[in-house]
Amino acid sequence: MQLLDPYKKIAVAVAVLSLNACALVAHQSTKTSAPQAAQSAMADSDYRRAVTAAKAGREEDASKLFTAVTKSHPDSAAAYINLGLIELKRDNLHTAKTALVHAAALAPRQPEVYNALGIVYRRLGRFDDAETAYLKALRLSPDYANAQMNIGILYDIYLNNLSAALDHYQHYQAITGGRDAQVKRWIQDVKLRRAKTMGAAK
Repeated sequence: MQLLDPYKKIAVAVAVLSLNACALVAHQSTKTSAPQAAQSAMADSDYRRAVTAAKAGREEDASKLFTAVTKSHPDSAAAYINLGLIELKRDNLHTAKTALVHAAALAPRQPEVYNALGIVYRRLGRFDDAETAYLKALRLSPDYANAQMNIGILYDIYLNNLSAALDHYQHYQAITGGRDAQVKRWIQDVKLRRAKTMGAAK
């Protein structure tokens, strides 16, 4: 069974999150000093350049720029999220985890963060942590298709919970209109394996 990670297409995720770039300066006081204003302007510029670099596939440049923003503006959840997604794509799992944990602390109601953390934990072999992360994403957004699919994969392949895998695959298909032929095949495969398991247990 081929494993799918919805964050392979980093440009899509970054393009959406770039809408939060204004958050870097939105909370500045009207009495902001000139040095502070200059720092915020530079961070905003770095953020926009990082988004542009990520869209262009220049991941190393984007990573450096997002890292710079997190250092100058450690309260920028969007910078941490995008940094985590880029490092996940680059397979720098520990760096991705650190960035995404920061993002979760700053933006605890963003299901995308927990879905990405679930992918990181799964790749690190921390399957219980991956389950916890996916479940957090689904508590925040029960119809979040990517998280439904990913937790289905986790239950199917890594935790051997076929009934739970089936539930999540079917929920994913219901959300997406049943158009995913691959997941349809997975559902049939899980049903067959579950039937064999239940038959063997009698």
